[in-house]
Amino acid sequence: QRYEILAAGQIPKGFMDGKQACVLMIKALDLDPNLYRVGQSKIFFRTGVLAHLEEERDLKITVVIVAFQAQARGYLARKAFAKRQQQLTAMRVIQRNCSAYLKLRNWQWWRLFTKVKPLLQVTRQEEELQAKEDELKMIAERQQKADNELKELQLKHTQLTEEKNLLQEQLQAETELYAEAEELRIRLTAKKQELEEILHEMEARIEEEEERNQQLQGEKKKMLQQMQDLEEQLEEEEAARQKLQLEKVTAEAKIKKMEDDILIMDDQNNKLAKERKLLEDRVNDLTTNLTEEEEKAKNLTKLKNKHESMISELEVRLKKEEKSRQELEKIKRKLEGDSSDLHEQIADLQAQIAELKMQLAKKEDELQSALA
Repeated sequence: QRYEILAAGQIPKGFMDGKQACVLMIKALDLDPNLYRVGQSKIFFRTGVLAHLEEERDLKITVVIVAFQAQARGYLARKAFAKRQQQLTAMRVIQRNCSAYLKLRNWQWWRLFTKVKPLLQVTRQEEELQAKEDELKMIAERQQKADNELKELQLKHTQLTEEKNLLQEQLQAETELYAEAEELRIRLTAKKQELEEILHEMEARIEEEEERNQQLQGEKKKMLQQMQDLEEQLEEEEAARQKLQLEKVTAEAKIKKMEDDILIMDDQNNKLAKERKLLEDRVNDLTTNLTEEEEKAKNLTKLKNKHESMISELEVRLKKEEKSRQELEKIKRKLEGDSSDLHEQIADLQAQIAELKMQLAKKEDELQSALA
């Protein structure tokens, strides 16, 4: 920009890259390519090139300033010459009028004219008086008309003032209604937020209950599987108990047969006594095993009943949680409907207030225009 004056008219108007603008300026200056190098963001000159450019710039600026001074001095000289011309014309007019007065001041007819001219004004006084009276009547009519207009304007002013007061009262009432509606909206918004928080909490609780329900369902499945396993074990134990019972009956029958055999076979008494003792021990073991298996079966039956009661309780709790969730969803839909209705009422009130403000501004403009 500093040396743009050296290449005036070479750089087009509008935006241009700085590097391209510098290349165009250097081409316009016809510099030797050995005296400079163009970089990415700078131009490097040899020693003395910048001083030469500064001298040429100073010469260009001097020529421009001299031309500007010549134009300014020429303009000021033309203004002064036009003023002198006007002054010479005025002097000639004054001289011409003075010479004419000097020629006519001793002329008899001129003296007669100057003496008769004031007398001619007397005959025109009646005409002027009549004109003044007509003018006075017109002014009086205009004054009467202005008074009537003033009365009408005052009447309009009072009417407009009353309407303004009514509108201000209406605006005050609407403002109060709006404030009440705004307060109601704020309270409903707060209540809505509280209910939303409660709803979020209930939803979180429902999710937790659903998770617990899923866990309970899993536990229920596990319990059912355990019950099936226990039932299978119970069936196996029952089969074993029946088998042991059969073995017991068989053993007792064998013991009875052996006792009969002992009465018949005295020679095998010791041997049979030993076998009897062994069989009695085995029967006792089987009896103890049978009692233990019966106790296990009872415990398994109790555990099965307990699990069934727990499953029924969990199903009841699940039904209650589903019912409470449905009630919360109903409350949520009802609150959303109430919130939308309140938003519509607030929008209607704001529209009515804006319309009343526009009417009040219109009435004030009419009042100001009437007073003006």
